[in-house]
Amino acid sequence: MIKKLWLLKLLLFVGADVYAQSPNGVALDPKEKATYVFNFIKFIDWPVSYQSGDFVVGVIGETPVYAELERLLAGKRIYNQPVVLKKFTDPNMATRCHVVFVSEKYCSKIECIVNRFKQYNTLIVCERSGMVRKGSAISFLVQNSKLSYEVNRNNIKNSGLHANNQLELLASNTK
Repeated sequence: MIKKLWLLKLLLFVGADVYAQSPNGVALDPKEKATYVFNFIKFIDWPVSYQSGDFVVGVIGETPVYAELERLLAGKRIYNQPVVLKKFTDPNMATRCHVVFVSEKYCSKIECIVNRFKQYNTLIVCERSGMVRKGSAISFLVQNSKLSYEVNRNNIKNSGLHANNQLELLASNTK
């Protein structure tokens, strides 16, 4: 069982060496982060009301992850829904999304962002570690020079979402 989980983690979330880090230790590899975000989606079930129309992925703030998500999601369908990527330069302008990626700059405003999306069933992913204790469902962290993530199952549940147990099993930390 442990070998299978290790192999699954290796296949889904192949860690790359961290080439550069911000002062707080968050990896600056936007392509890897975009791949993680795309893979997180595979482990989440949205309510029936979110299973038609466009599958919306939002990005709050300026981040190179946006360009990588744009490239990765181009022409894709998620749960048979066409993917639309939206950029929000101000969290107060953010609208309904299935997933919202919060750039490093706006992680300090996570409580406001969580409140903004409280009425929606949105998976909130933060670029900075520790944000799962402040309302984010998932946040990135660097562990042993590898990009990883932490999950807060209660925040996912409070968003009206259901996460497959695999998401938590592959996380470095679970709250």
